[in-house]
Amino acid sequence: MDVEIIFSTLLGIIALGIGADLIVRGSIKLSIIFKLSGYFIGFTIVALGTSLPEFAASIQAIKLDSIPIAIGNIIGSNIANILLVLGAVGIISPIIFPKPDQSTGMLIVTFLICIIFWLSIRNNFDSVTMGVIFVFVSMGYLIWQYRFAVEDTIIEKEYKPFDQFKSYFYLLLGFILIYYGSEFFIQGSQKIAREFNISEAVIGLTLVAVGTSLPELVTGIVAAVKKQSGLAVGTILGSNIYNIAAILGIVLFFYDGELNNILPDDLQKEQVGINAIIMAIVTLLFVSRIKFGFTFIKMEKHRIGIKTGIMFILLYIVYTYYNYYYFS
Repeated sequence: MDVEIIFSTLLGIIALGIGADLIVRGSIKLSIIFKLSGYFIGFTIVALGTSLPEFAASIQAIKLDSIPIAIGNIIGSNIANILLVLGAVGIISPIIFPKPDQSTGMLIVTFLICIIFWLSIRNNFDSVTMGVIFVFVSMGYLIWQYRFAVEDTIIEKEYKPFDQFKSYFYLLLGFILIYYGSEFFIQGSQKIAREFNISEAVIGLTLVAVGTSLPELVTGIVAAVKKQSGLAVGTILGSNIYNIAAILGIVLFFYDGELNNILPDDLQKEQVGINAIIMAIVTLLFVSRIKFGFTFIKMEKHRIGIKTGIMFILLYIVYTYYNYYYFS
């Protein structure tokens, strides 16, 4: 493989990770200053920051005429966030869900968006209209989650006046790194797909999805180490909602063409369709685990610990192998 391809992909991943880390640092500091809860910080500002790689990667994929990578990235990233990110975080430190209904909304929105997207493709609805609907769904869910904003408020004893300026600088620099990092990463991913004759949809579902989920993974691990389960939970739930509703909505909004032609061939339509079903099942598995626990394994409800973490990681390995083996 060309060294340039490897360098471009690695450079993109590094820039995405550093950029998202800067955005998260700046966002958390500003949120502490304005005294918001850990869960709400994670669900809004941090989730938005860590979802920027998915957003930037999807926009770059549209610019480079790689719609399958954009859609595959959205679906694959949501699967990676639950199985890979929550699995890894759960192994490091148990994640407690004091309010299980926080996750129920994500399940409802995921199934709603999947149904609307399927109907819009079959009936060839206007892509701009669908994009606007999806964005409004994400905004409505954000407003609904505002009820958790004043609970468990993070309070900082003191902060220096220049902290706000530093936070804004981190945000700006992070945005720049994420934009250019996503461009390098998408270009490298495209070349890898062509080099090994792998479907672009599979690349989006796996390689690009893992790369753009790195910020959630880093943020979740840091939150777990610091025993900030509310921040970790809010980040993952928020990121998944933004991915499936807001970012997919933006992809549809900027898509120039008929919706039934958004995926170029029957194989890629099958790939995306099957993985969308897997995403819905994984989301259902996650919500069921939190609300009810499992009957075949002795596990506590409302938490993700080592047992669940290992199971999620193993499921993600199987999922990745399935995509490369079956569709490559």
